[in-house]
Amino acid sequence: MSAAANTDKLAKTILQNTVLSDFLEACKEIENSIDKFESYHLTEPAGSLTEMLKFSVYTHMMNGSTRISTNENIELSIEKFDETIKLAKGYFEYIGIKDDRKAVFRFNLDALKNNYRSSDLTTMNLSIYTIRVGIITDKELDFKNNSNTNNQKRFFDEKSEDTSRTYFEYELYDVLLAGVE
Repeated sequence: MSAAANTDKLAKTILQNTVLSDFLEACKEIENSIDKFESYHLTEPAGSLTEMLKFSVYTHMMNGSTRISTNENIELSIEKFDETIKLAKGYFEYIGIKDDRKAVFRFNLDALKNNYRSSDLTTMNLSIYTIRVGIITDKELDFKNNSNTNNQKRFFDEKSEDTSRTYFEYELYDVLLAGVE
């Protein structure tokens, strides 16, 4: 039985290595579509769901609920905070910085392997293979100010928005593959 399990593991490893090698070879052939970034320092955007995710894991040790200041009778279940953040999006953004260049990388956290967590990404020296998908502003990265969500502003005590502020634009990339350099 253990020989069969070892054979299955070996076959799976060979298949994964073959797929990875084929992917890296394809990246060389279609280099105009797939961008490779090396030695970028990743950080969670301030006020983003990605930043909240970093701290939300600690809510598993909490119990109870808290009232939200609204006209409605709403309570926030603390122990479900982490789960809810992960359900809110299928990916999480990180700002990548190298010298004077900044870009935003979107990672699918369900795809992390080898017991890596989102917080590990900020400490690793990664090679990141991406595809450019557009532009994003720091306003869109900020959870409280994100104009893409309709009803979330009612949970915050913001009376007015600062319309005079200029927002920084980043190139936005979806991560296809990232690995330790």
